[in-house]
Amino acid sequence: IEVRVVNVDVAVRDKAGKPVTGLTKDDFEIFENNKKQEITNLYEVRPSAPAATAKVTPQPSSAAVPAVSEAPADARRRNIVMFVDNYSLAPFQRDKILKSLQKFIDDSVRPQDQVMLVLCTQQTKVITPFTSDRRLLQQGIESIKQTASSGFNRQHSVEEIKRRVNEYIDAGKEGKRPWKDYYQMSLSLVESDTEEVIFASKNTLASLGQTATALAGMEGKNVLIFAGAHLPEHPGVEMYQWLYNAFLPYMGNVTFTSEGILGKSGSMQHYSIEEAAKTASVSGVALYIIDAADSRDTSSAERSSATDQTEQFLTFTNTAMAYQTLARISGGMALTNSQNFDVAFQTVADDLNSYYSLGFKPSSGADSVRRNLVVKTKNAQYNVRTRETYATKSTEDEMSARVIANINNSDPRGTWKIELHPGTPEQQGNEYRVPIEISIAPTITLLPQNADLAGGFTVYIVVGSGGRTSKVIKSPHPVKIPAEVEEEFRMTPMTYKTVILMTRGENILSTGILDQTSNNSGFARATVTIP
Repeated sequence: IEVRVVNVDVAVRDKAGKPVTGLTKDDFEIFENNKKQEITNLYEVRPSAPAATAKVTPQPSSAAVPAVSEAPADARRRNIVMFVDNYSLAPFQRDKILKSLQKFIDDSVRPQDQVMLVLCTQQTKVITPFTSDRRLLQQGIESIKQTASSGFNRQHSVEEIKRRVNEYIDAGKEGKRPWKDYYQMSLSLVESDTEEVIFASKNTLASLGQTATALAGMEGKNVLIFAGAHLPEHPGVEMYQWLYNAFLPYMGNVTFTSEGILGKSGSMQHYSIEEAAKTASVSGVALYIIDAADSRDTSSAERSSATDQTEQFLTFTNTAMAYQTLARISGGMALTNSQNFDVAFQTVADDLNSYYSLGFKPSSGADSVRRNLVVKTKNAQYNVRTRETYATKSTEDEMSARVIANINNSDPRGTWKIELHPGTPEQQGNEYRVPIEISIAPTITLLPQNADLAGGFTVYIVVGSGGRTSKVIKSPHPVKIPAEVEEEFRMTPMTYKTVILMTRGENILSTGILDQTSNNSGFARATVTIP
């Protein structure tokens, strides 16, 4: 009999933003698709207190458990991803964030916690895989600082466009060509820039969603800290506005288009942002967003303080809305319009050290279908933050999530011993055929079936490369042997062979084996580098 319980982590704060402790399950209400559900269990996490000052908190009689001492600090491992949007960040701002990150690691990351560093500059790269080694993390941080010295970023693109537009305006003043020609030429530059913004944003959001998905199969509490400076909900709106204001003094009939209000039409950016947030929410990953754009900065290419203020306001609010959406849906927090990045990381530390984990039995329905989730406290004065979406997972969904997570971190829950042996790659067009062999311990569960013993296992395979993952390949295989040969069968490992297509570069091959009868599982991974 399978009894499912969904666990939801909830941060509860008072009006001053301080953690609210000592609540019981009777203080909460959970609604799934607007239907109230019974809370089956509650687990509170709060910072460790000195033994001399520890309080005793009696449990309600309905809990049927004796009084316990003050809730201990969370004993689970915490998996923390630092995701740096290198394309949108100015190097100076990025370095300030990394300095605060180093302080957070030194002060708040426990020995059993794991941190991964991810850099996104149009393409995603794992700088430091999950590790508890502070030396490796420090090396990763220094590596990111070196990478960010490149001029290929959002700030450089904006300044280049403004420089060229200002040249057109100077040429217009000299009367070399009609103003409408220069406006159309400038408009083409802005439109091309907007397309670049949409492309970069989609890549960033897709990478964010894939990183959250990779965390879904990991055991422990999972959070992702995202640092960036530009992710507009309405792409191009600030640049269209800037262009209109730049030409208005010289063209009385310049048209203020709808793009200046709504951004590029048909971009569907808002839905892409929501999809990334819901992917994180379903994966149980809280997003903590650091907006490192300084609304007080101005570009040397701009012409007037009025234009500067309008564009800077639109740039800030446009991105802030997107960041707030990501944080709200996933149950995290967004720090915007502040240069105190230590506060952002302290918020993450506070949430890791003080929260409630609530359990409830989900209503019946198809697996993998997203359901809305609302958590309330009966005291309306409290502020509650939690994910807004979840989905129940089948055993196959769980295995797929775990084999993806196994790319970055070995799954400690796998008890079935398996070994993975990749062979020599053979080129086939632009791809390479890589033979693999999986050695499986003969401990599979076999049940009597007439004069035979029968069971089965399912193989799960996925490849990770450059921060992206392939689709999970699933292959079930039955096992049937005569009962009299069982002793001999148990003496030799089973062997599974197949061929996987890979591309050039470093590929991480992750495999999982599931016993179809007992749900016992095993995982292995190997790195295949194709020069």
